[in-house]
Amino acid sequence: MKFINLFKKIKVTKNAPDICEVQINSQINDIYIIGNGPSLNNFNPEEFNQKFTIGTNRAWLWGNTDVLIWRDSRITDEIELLRVEKKDKDLWICSNNKSFKENKKYVYVNKLVDYVFKDIWMKKKLKTNIKWNGIIFHAIALAKHISPNATIHLLGVDLKVSDEEKHHFFTSIPGFNQGFYKREWNNKTFNYTKRLDMMYKNFELLKKNRYRFKNYSKNSKLTELFGYEKR
Repeated sequence: MKFINLFKKIKVTKNAPDICEVQINSQINDIYIIGNGPSLNNFNPEEFNQKFTIGTNRAWLWGNTDVLIWRDSRITDEIELLRVEKKDKDLWICSNNKSFKENKKYVYVNKLVDYVFKDIWMKKKLKTNIKWNGIIFHAIALAKHISPNATIHLLGVDLKVSDEEKHHFFTSIPGFNQGFYKREWNNKTFNYTKRLDMMYKNFELLKKNRYRFKNYSKNSKLTELFGYEKR
């Protein structure tokens, strides 16, 4: 990929540095944010090898991205357990407290996380009162930090579920559609509608604040706000 050595990493002796210290050695005009919606399965990760990508949560199951950002401690547990491979050029960024369970050691993850963030950082960066700390909004804030004037492209950000068995792209992957995951994402225990409606209202707020995005998911609810771009 052409983005090798774009990042200037800051050496620390203890904890990972704050996300505000992320620095890029090159101007980036387009940033692709990878969501976890079912429409992500319509995209081939190899088509984005020459694009600058920010993956969210379980995007590592879809393909390699220049940045992986997450907040959920379940993602940390999975990366720790499965020893998810990280390329030298990539950045891993997570919450400094929400991503880690108390009294649990994360030997593998702790060695590889490059930067951490606090939830308040996202709201300050976007200068809007986002109502929920969804990881997609942290990714947008990071994109604005990396390159304020870059065009932000959204893939797999659907904000609606048409099939209760296919609520995320990874439900088609063996192991992620049964047992713990099937119970965890059951609509009786997880209120999809409430979460997705809250995210939609946040995007409405961002639009009012003159944020613009290119949406590549045809069935995404975001088509109502930003239209649909065909690749």
